[in-house]
Amino acid sequence: DVLADVLGPAPVVARVLLERYDAARQPVITAVGA
Repeated sequence: DVLADVLGPAPVVARVLLERYDAARQPVITAVGA
């Protein structure tokens, strides 16, 4: 097995994770009867 070191306090990684979390929470609008 190959393991990576701990990222530690990486603001860029935290920002990306929060942006993806926020995007996943937004409702998806779909067309009905299209």
